[in-house]
Amino acid sequence: MYSNVFKCRCISRAFGGPRGRRPSLLTLEPYRFILSAYRFRHRPGACVHITSLHLQGCNNHTTQIQLSKMSNNVAFTAPINPPGSTTIITPDQVWNGLLLKIRSAETFVPAAIESTEVISETVDSSGNPHTIREVRFRETQKVVREAVTAFAATRVEFEQPDGSKISNVLSTGAGGELYMTYVFEWRHPGASKQELATLYEKEKKMSQMAVEGTIKALRELVEAKKL
Repeated sequence: MYSNVFKCRCISRAFGGPRGRRPSLLTLEPYRFILSAYRFRHRPGACVHITSLHLQGCNNHTTQIQLSKMSNNVAFTAPINPPGSTTIITPDQVWNGLLLKIRSAETFVPAAIESTEVISETVDSSGNPHTIREVRFRETQKVVREAVTAFAATRVEFEQPDGSKISNVLSTGAGGELYMTYVFEWRHPGASKQELATLYEKEKKMSQMAVEGTIKALRELVEAKKL
């Protein structure tokens, strides 16, 4: 299925050797190579980028080599009730808002998400609510299925099919002040360092917009007595 040159390049890249050097193949004999769960992108004049490589020997023992992660990690925190707030939002109201956000993301981040469709709602083995939903992103019109788990009164975790993860965290400071933190791990298989850096700046701005937009929506819902 894969050419020898393709396999040779993947193997040498996994072990840090120059592209296309055949000695890497000899070093790992008698393994046969299974390329699975990979994501790649072609570029003119460049090798294929592989994120993981499985090596299976004659004894059926399998080893996975994880290559470059190619992801951006971003986080942003903001106070929920900053000085001068005329409407004070309680922890219970914040949590109810985060639960609503699972079912209606566009209410809280309309600039990023256009619509939300809940596919299923269950409870995991620890008793935490677990939701499968599909969200349509406004800019790209891409529909992404997410697995969402709510951990009562503290955080909501989202995971996308490509491994990207998002956490919405409610925390309390030493003086009882409330904070909202969003943590993002955006996966970008095949992205170059320059592309990752460009995406990081965009994602950093988006994280701030998402947190501040969520707090603004929470306050509007509380003032309208909808939470």
